[in-house]
Amino acid sequence: SKFGGRKDKIDEATGFFYVKRISGRWSFVDPDGNLYFSAGLNATGPYKDDKKFQKAFAEKFKSTAQWAAESHEYLFRKLGFNTIGAWYVRYDIVHPPFSCFNESHFTHPHRSDPNAFVEAGLNVPYCPYWSFMQTYAKKRVHGAVKLSEGPMPIFDPEFDEFCDEYAKSLAEKSGDPWILGHFSDNELPLKENDILNRYLTLPSKDPGHMFAVKWLTERKRMFDFSDDDNAEFCSEIIARYYRIVST
Repeated sequence: SKFGGRKDKIDEATGFFYVKRISGRWSFVDPDGNLYFSAGLNATGPYKDDKKFQKAFAEKFKSTAQWAAESHEYLFRKLGFNTIGAWYVRYDIVHPPFSCFNESHFTHPHRSDPNAFVEAGLNVPYCPYWSFMQTYAKKRVHGAVKLSEGPMPIFDPEFDEFCDEYAKSLAEKSGDPWILGHFSDNELPLKENDILNRYLTLPSKDPGHMFAVKWLTERKRMFDFSDDDNAEFCSEIIARYYRIVST
């Protein structure tokens, strides 16, 4: 299909991507109703404004439109990719016909840029990048949290309201059929083997500490919790996070 789906496998066409369990397996279905297997590629963009790439880009391409046309033909026609991923990698796209970046350039992270293709009249399914928890953690009223060091403040009552406000940014893309899905956050701190201790060592007034104490007390495991309890608590956190950011 024009979205990259399988024309021999048809289901309901809704005008947007969705997921459905078919014959016992979960599958993407594209806006036209074709089953869709996503083969995505991160960090897809020209990055011509980055000083590291300006000279190389100018030597290889006359315009962003040329980059988009040649990259689209090679990546999405010849190699068979069909999705633009959201997140960073530490290198740009490099492929034999168009390579212009040597190893010394592989030092700067970039996000994918679907607009480069759209402006050239070439649509590709893509995943917008957002940062619900990362943004909230820096602004929380109970004190900023570095997610690389402490557990995420998922039990803050203010997080729900923050997400409602933050999610308004998604409204401008609500009618775009080329969106495969939304990338809500990156590398959240979920360390199953010690996650209860990470919350219990927070200040006693912290909502995360209070929730962990309540959770263990209800199970009568306050002073004797196991790896299974850590796993169950981790599942509680994951379910809570996705419930909040997705509704």
